[in-house]
This record gives sequence, C-alpha cells and structure tokens, in this order.
Amino acid sequence: MPLSFKQLLNYIIILSLLGFILAYWNKDNLPQTDVLLPDLYQQPVQTKTDEAPFSLSFGGNEVDIKPLAHYEMRALVTSLSDSNVLLTDHEDNNINVRDVCVIWGHNLTPELLSHLTTSNGLFSCQFDVASPLQYNKFFYITNAVNIHMITDRPEFRKIINEMRTGDQIYIKGLLVSYQLPQWGSFWRTSSVIDGTSVCKVIYLEDVKILARGNPGWNLLYQLSKWTFIISLILCLIIFIFGPVEQQIS
Repeated sequence: MPLSFKQLLNYIIILSLLGFILAYWNKDNLPQTDVLLPDLYQQPVQTKTDEAPFSLSFGGNEVDIKPLAHYEMRALVTSLSDSNVLLTDHEDNNINVRDVCVIWGHNLTPELLSHLTTSNGLFSCQFDVASPLQYNKFFYITNAVNIHMITDRPEFRKIINEMRTGDQIYIKGLLVSYQLPQWGSFWRTSSVIDGTSVCKVIYLEDVKILARGNPGWNLLYQLSKWTFIISLILCLIIFIFGPVEQQIS
C-alpha cells in the first residue's frame, strides 16, 4: 500500500532524529592514530623575538600587544570554547576569537585517545582520563595546552570558528601579552614555558585546518539536523492548511 506524503514525512522525521542523535554522540570522538599526520608528533617550535610592542584597532578598542616569542605548532583539537557562549569575552567584536584545547606528541597514543575527554572552562582546559592509572601512565601535561587565539584578520577568524573537535591544525604566530583599555593595568599574558596549567596567547600569523575530524559523522549531523527541521516545518504546514484543503474539496 503506497504511503501518503504525511506518512512519508513521519518516517523521515523519525529516521532523521535517530541519525541526529547517533551523529551527535559520535561527531566529537577523537580520531585514532592511523589517521593522524606525522607532523603532529613533533614538538612545537618556540624561538626568541625582537619584535617591538605594537597596537591595533579592533571592535572599537585599541589593543596593546607585547610580543614574547615566535611560536609554531601542529596539534589535535580536543575541545573548543563556544565562541557565542555568554559570560566569556569571545564575542565577535573581541580580538580573542576562541579558546582551543590541543594535544600533540606523546599524548597521541591509542591508550589515551580512546579514554580522554576534554572540556573548556572560562579560559581553561580540563583534561580527564578514565582512570588515575591511565592518566599517570599515558598523559603528558607538557604535550597539552589551552590556546587563546587572537587576530584581527577576518580570514583567520573564519577558520577558527569553523574548527571542531578532532581537527588537526597548524598554528603560527607570536606568543604575546595583550591589554584592552577597560582592563586598566591588567594584561592577559601568555606562558612561554610548557607545564601544568599552561595557557598560550597567540597572535596569529597563520592558521590552517590540516585534516578534518570525523567528517562522516559531522556530515550526518548536519544532514539529519536540517532534514529533521525541514520535515517538521512541512508537517506544521500540513497541520495548519490540511483542514482548509478538505473543506474546499
């Protein structure tokens, strides 16, 4: 017996919802080592700089920047701050686009990647491993960092906002301290050493997404999400206008 259009929509809604839930559950899984680029096992390169302090205008603010060192790295994204979330200073008019938690080198092992979960706090990263034994044996705090990425270049801001968990990325720039006028004497500053609770503030000179994380799951996530939304809208239209059509006939 052929399906009516409304019945077909109901099946599509159910299938797209199931696809959405499945994709949402898997899209932020960290990749396994067989798909990681060899360069991610290299340590970041940090060198001295003699660049003088400079200022730039962005978002209606004059931003003062003090270079501390040159910095270049390739790493795996384990989590990101939501650039639109309230109670952070990552708005569109702020030079600090987004915070990104990354790992590299010794942390890229099957034992760790299968059990590591990461979340972003307010200007911080929380790295959690399934058990203290795995944490002590496999996790190297010197091969993990929270990055504050600052830039006034639209093309860089676009790339940063497109990043997602599982992406393999390349970053090059200056480790800096920076200050906004409303902060008074306070400077948000970058660490120039690797270690516990380390944060890097990087003024970007280049940023790239080298490889996407979970492309299949992310594609299913987007397709199922929009299929679900469009199908619901069509069902709503049928619900509203269906009785009218019956009265006319």
